[in-house]
Order: sequence, then C-alpha cells, then structure tokens
Amino acid sequence: MNNAIVVSEETESLWTDFVTTKSPAKNILVEQANIKTFWQQSAYVARTSCKHPEWLQDVIENQDNRVLEKLFNSFSEVLASVDNEDEFKQQLRMLRHHSHLYICWNDLIKQQEIFQVLKQLSQLADECMRLAADWSRKGLLEKYGTPRNEQGDIVHLVVIAMGKLGGDELNFSSDIDVMFCYSDAGQTDGKISISNQEFFFYSYSV
Repeated sequence: MNNAIVVSEETESLWTDFVTTKSPAKNILVEQANIKTFWQQSAYVARTSCKHPEWLQDVIENQDNRVLEKLFNSFSEVLASVDNEDEFKQQLRMLRHHSHLYICWNDLIKQQEIFQVLKQLSQLADECMRLAADWSRKGLLEKYGTPRNEQGDIVHLVVIAMGKLGGDELNFSSDIDVMFCYSDAGQTDGKISISNQEFFFYSYSV
C-alpha cells in the first residue's frame, strides 16, 4: 500500500456517511485506512463500494487465488436461470462491477504485479463473453434447433480474441477486439429451420 497518499476531506466525509448509513461489518471497519486509500485513488471503486458494501466485505474477506473462479461460478448459476434479456444484461454488469472491485483492490491496495492484474481483467472479459454466448445460444436452440452441417455434425461458435485480450493484457480501459466464426454452412434442425449464417448472426447480436 502507498502510505504517502493523502486522503481528502471529501473521502473522509464519504467514509463517515458510509459508516453511518450502511452499518458495515467489523472487518470493513478494521480496514478503514486501506479503504480510504482505495477510494481516494478511484471514484469508481468508491461509488461501487458504497452501493454494494457486501461486495467490499467479500473482497476483504476473500483473497485466495480462486476468488474470481468462485465468483464466475456463482454468477453462472444465476444467469442460467434468467430468461429475460434485460435482466441478463443487468446481471452481467453486476458480475463485471463485482469483479472489478476485487481486481482494483488487488491492484491499488495489495499492489499485485501488473501482469496478474491484466490477466484477471482478461479472464473477466473471457467469462463475460462465454456467458453471453451460452445464454444466447440456449434461447436460439429452443426456437430454431441445433445448427448442423451437411453431414449432420453440430456446428459451434468460435470466438477468437485479438490484440490485448488475445495476449491476456487487457487493462481497465481497453476495448476488446474479437472475431466470431463458425465452422460450416448448413441449417438448424428445429421445427423452424434457419441457415447457420442466420443462427450465428443472431448469436452475435445479443
């Protein structure tokens, strides 16, 4: 932690309001010096922490290497039961914000090595795309059936990461560059049959 960082009056006031209105857990109070430093360096994490104190508590309590994996698994279970697109997108944003809070804490407070921070951000982007693709495919399968080639083999979506994401070097402000591909032309095998091109175009559009 960088002890030279001076905490502003605004951050002190935010902390006082947070303690008064949110009644944070004891482990959060113990970490107040680190939390103030955390908030001082990023208005984003300050807003996120105040809106979701349970996430801040989770970040402080869980610092093993499998935190992100557990978080991804937890949200994957939630998203699998969502059948509304707007709700799905909202839950996906929640996953991103929750994960960012954890990654930011590792970066700004734990001073984790930069290559680890970039790798975690890349893992988060990979997981968000996987969840979105799986959710989209599930709805399309129910409506149009499974995309198959002329031999009857199942045709799958392939997402190719390029640039920083392809090198596991994504940072907090990076865009992602990806290519969406599928292996073969053909038709879906449902009662309503569409071309594989149409099926995967709909997949990309969600």
